[in-house]
Amino acid sequence: MSILGAAVSHIHYGAGCVVSNQNGYLRVRFKKDGAERLFIYPDVFSAFLTASEASVQQEAEAALAIRRAEKEQAQRQRMERLNHLQQQLREEKSIGHKAGRTPVKKK
Repeated sequence: MSILGAAVSHIHYGAGCVVSNQNGYLRVRFKKDGAERLFIYPDVFSAFLTASEASVQQEAEAALAIRRAEKEQAQRQRMERLNHLQQQLREEKSIGHKAGRTPVKKK
C-alpha cells in the first residue's frame, strides 16, 4: 500500500491526507484548516501521526524500525571508533612514559 493519498490523523492538527512523500518528507493536507504541513518521514509516525488504514500504519512502522536500526548501527560504529581512538591514545601515552618522556600536562 502506498502512503500517498492515505488518510491520517495528527495529535494536534486532526484529520488529514498525505499529498506527497519525497526525499524523506511527508506533506499532509489537513481538513480543519486546509493547510499543508511538512513532516519527517517515517519519524512523525513515532508519536504524532497515525494512519487510518492498518496496512499504511504497518508500512510506516516498518520504515521507522529500519530507521531506528540504522541510527543504532551508526551509534555503535561511532562508539567503536571512539573506543579505538581512546585505546590508541592510551598506548601512545604508555610508550611515551616507557621512553622516558614526560607527558604533556593540560592547562
